[in-house]
Amino acid sequence: MSKQFLERFPKLRDRTFWLAYKRASNIIDRRLEDYYQREHGMGSHALWTLLCAEERPSSQALIAEALNINPNVMVRVVDRMESDGIVRRVRNKDNRREHILVVTPLGKKHLKRIHKTFENVAQMVFSPMSLEELHNLKRNVSRIIESE
Repeated sequence: MSKQFLERFPKLRDRTFWLAYKRASNIIDRRLEDYYQREHGMGSHALWTLLCAEERPSSQALIAEALNINPNVMVRVVDRMESDGIVRRVRNKDNRREHILVVTPLGKKHLKRIHKTFENVAQMVFSPMSLEELHNLKRNVSRIIESE
């Protein structure tokens, strides 16, 4: 944290790790969002929704929960994806109130490009870190998620 920041908010001095973590998270989110929008013409919510639907066709509610996306936001994301022809909603035979997201052939073309670009994204976001630091970060983040 900058000296100026700490002068303005002296009580937060002992919480600089958490502020740095939050700031790093925001920087990563912004870089990813910009990259996905530029390279794929879609935001990160749509991109991750597409990846989830590719792995296992699921309800948009389940995907929204898994990705921590507000259900109202998810409806707008899926509406756009559906109008772009990337996914389609299919009524769940076991629960008529639920729609399953299925990747369309156009969505599969997008996915081929997306899979190829993950290496570029990782390089862009994590280039300041050594391989050992990146390995430690992955391990520690996994531990946090597994403890939830």
